[in-house]
Amino acid sequence: MSLTNVSEDVNFFISQEGGESYSFYVQSTTGKIGIKRNANEGDIIPNTSIVLEYVTAMPIELPSISIIDLAGTNIELITNATYEPPYLNVLYRPSNEVVNVGVFQIKVTYACDEAEVVTYISEAIQIIPADNCFIQIGGCGNVNVIQGSFIPFLRLESKIVADRPFVYERFITRRTSGRYRMNYGRASKAFTFSTVVIPEHVRDFLYLLPLCDKVVIKRGEGVQQEYFCDEDPDSPSFLTGSDDLAAVQLPLVYKQDLIESIYVQECNVNLPPNALGYRPSNLIIKADENTGIKAD
Repeated sequence: MSLTNVSEDVNFFISQEGGESYSFYVQSTTGKIGIKRNANEGDIIPNTSIVLEYVTAMPIELPSISIIDLAGTNIELITNATYEPPYLNVLYRPSNEVVNVGVFQIKVTYACDEAEVVTYISEAIQIIPADNCFIQIGGCGNVNVIQGSFIPFLRLESKIVADRPFVYERFITRRTSGRYRMNYGRASKAFTFSTVVIPEHVRDFLYLLPLCDKVVIKRGEGVQQEYFCDEDPDSPSFLTGSDDLAAVQLPLVYKQDLIESIYVQECNVNLPPNALGYRPSNLIIKADENTGIKAD
């Protein structure tokens, strides 16, 4: 016999006949399940539908997800989970009660049947008020690296600084007179994402971000910004005396940064005769076309 889902055939073969009861597990979006008999080669009975006197169909329940404190007491139940095989997706925003507790765990319970209940409990998660010393970072956009609807991210004590020169793509020619021409060029503002010393499993996550099509960073309570890893990161800088803790630097540019120059014609620049500025002593520096630059 075979068990057939009305939207997609799924075969379950039974080797024994007569007086036996069997349990089948099958997904069906319509709630209808058809059962038919498949004839074997040489069987005198053709494929026919078989009428069964006793068929009980029960929905398979999704795992239950709850928020617990460190003592194992339930704080709240999460009810917005959706199932997209093989992922169970949950978007969770801690309630005021969980925020007041400060530290919580996620508990997932799955009852395969009455005799088997499987429970998973996460590590303790601490809620820390957002500040600019901590940055959230994550990536997405490539299958087999970070795939599906689960987008992991980290919250690290780190910083992102524009400490690299702009990244250029330029097409330059030089005429027979020796005069250079900038025919076309593009530039991207470059940054370095730097962390404090972190363990190896956290570095592994960061070192996979260059394989992502998009890297997203959010500093404190600010607005998240999209980046792209344009170069290979440097080797980690290990803490003295440690084989595990090390700092990471990740080169980044804006995901979209269209700064471009296209040659049209020869141009001229005439600098103004007077310019004002400051030197370290805060004295005003003046210049004119006759005497040059002097300080009062």
